[in-house]
Amino acid sequence: MDYQSYYQQPQTNYYPQQLNRSRGFIDVRNEQEARNYPIAPGNGLRFHNINEPYIYEKIMGFSQFEQPTFTKYRLVREDEQSQQEQTIEQPTYATLDDISDLRNEIRNLQNRLNNMNRSDRYEKD
Repeated sequence: MDYQSYYQQPQTNYYPQQLNRSRGFIDVRNEQEARNYPIAPGNGLRFHNINEPYIYEKIMGFSQFEQPTFTKYRLVREDEQSQQEQTIEQPTYATLDDISDLRNEIRNLQNRLNNMNRSDRYEKD
């Protein structure tokens, strides 16, 4: 009797095995495929969507009763010009001469106020 003709292999879902070791990502065709990818408890995987600019991260808790955390990241391309526009402007610092000038100006203003207060006192008397 030929048992091979009676035995039918079980149908399995398609899970891509294209693990790109240099990047550490598993290539998937869409978000649902990443969400359905089986992961052992206590582990996590990162997925790269080959059709859209997204990366997904799926992390399983240590208990099989915990819901996995699924995070979706959108990739945005930046060119050099936009990076240069976003550079933070370097602060300018005061020199010792600038500080000295400010001190002198403050002293002058204080003297003027003191003189005004003295003149007000004399006028009231």
